[in-house]
Amino acid sequence: MNYELNPVSDSVAKIECSEAANTLKVTIDLRENRERKGDHILVKLFTETDDATPGKKYYNEATATISRYGGQQQPQETKTVTYKAQAKRAGWGAEGEGEEGFGNIALKKQVVGIAPEPNLTYKFDVSCEGQEKKRIELKSGQHQYVNRIPKGKQCVVTEVDPPVIDGASAVVSYQIDGQKLNTAEFTVRNKETVYVEAVNTYTSPATKIVIRKKIDENGQQMLDSGWVFAVEAQGGDLKQHSKQTTNADGEATWNLAHDSMKLASLKISEDVNSKEGFAFKSATCQVKEKADDPQGRVVTLQDVYGEITEIKPGSTVECEFLNQKIHGAVTWHKHDSAGQLLSGAEWLLTEPNSNELRISDCIAEKEENCVGPDKDPKGGQFRVEKLPLGNYKLSETLAPAGYLLDATEHSFKIEAGSSVVDLGAFKNVKVVAPRIPLTGGLGRETFLYGGALLLGLGVVLIGKSVVRSRAAR
Repeated sequence: MNYELNPVSDSVAKIECSEAANTLKVTIDLRENRERKGDHILVKLFTETDDATPGKKYYNEATATISRYGGQQQPQETKTVTYKAQAKRAGWGAEGEGEEGFGNIALKKQVVGIAPEPNLTYKFDVSCEGQEKKRIELKSGQHQYVNRIPKGKQCVVTEVDPPVIDGASAVVSYQIDGQKLNTAEFTVRNKETVYVEAVNTYTSPATKIVIRKKIDENGQQMLDSGWVFAVEAQGGDLKQHSKQTTNADGEATWNLAHDSMKLASLKISEDVNSKEGFAFKSATCQVKEKADDPQGRVVTLQDVYGEITEIKPGSTVECEFLNQKIHGAVTWHKHDSAGQLLSGAEWLLTEPNSNELRISDCIAEKEENCVGPDKDPKGGQFRVEKLPLGNYKLSETLAPAGYLLDATEHSFKIEAGSSVVDLGAFKNVKVVAPRIPLTGGLGRETFLYGGALLLGLGVVLIGKSVVRSRAAR
């Protein structure tokens, strides 16, 4: 209870009020103010409320206790009087006092959730018992009265075919004399107006966001899991956490609830540290406002971070991020003790995943003719390309002809910052034939005597052959 008091001099009256007790006390000392005969105590009661229901009635009741003292310390006369008052909130238009035996309906249209289109018309049917159905057309914010409906009649107000706006359908609710209901059914009251407010609530359809992650490996594109993406939205709220990780199908998804029917914008970024050994190649996003839109709007991102604007509610945003593996290369060459290149060696390269790659020396006129792992056409020089990041081991399995095998295992690492690892030169030692011992002793004599014996046998055989030939003649 609030009190608004006009300033009164203490010489005229003493005013005390207690908001906690909901009382107001006014005392006038007529002994000193007899010349003020005829004074009145006027109390005005006001009702303050946030209820904006049109035509609603408010009832105030106040009880006044009046005591007359007649110059004595104790009251000589006390009486209690109850005062009642009625207030009515204004309606949507001029109504008058109402006609005995009849009531009225006031119908108003409101649209929430979107900015109402000024020229869009909403249609209603008003049906009352024993009365002809009445069609009413209103724009948002407009109202109309249906008058002289016999009291006690049951009436129903129904919106006909609520319009779909920007793909969003309306949820229709009603407020009847300030009470929110799903249907508008009521009884007409005598000399009163039933206030029916039809409210169309439009909830914008969500936008679906899909990011697909692909890896380009030697020209073949494959969906990949485990990549972290972040999406930030303006003009709406994401229903999932801002950061999502691509699943086994290489996808991460979000749903965006727009603020009203506003356009939204998205900031999309890829966490480059999700996996090691890859580099950004390309990213494109396709924005489709309708599911049957074959092409939509294509947005090309220049990096792992980009922005998409002017996204309508109910759209589909599909992005594809393509990364390629960071590859390196390794080179080495084979020579002899004099520094001359040696061709024909074969090698075994153990990769980070333990796969083994067998390498033969390519000897060709040009690089295009090297079909194996070695892409260096010069004999004795080796170059192996397109090696993923990681640790490697290289060992010789076949030495060049006439040279000993080098059993040394060579370890190296392909890193993101080094595109080519040069292992340098590996030397092979030439094979030396065993020498015949000719330094005297038993061994030397054996060879000399054996040779003389063979020579003598040859002479004897030749002589016999000559004698036989002459005898035959």
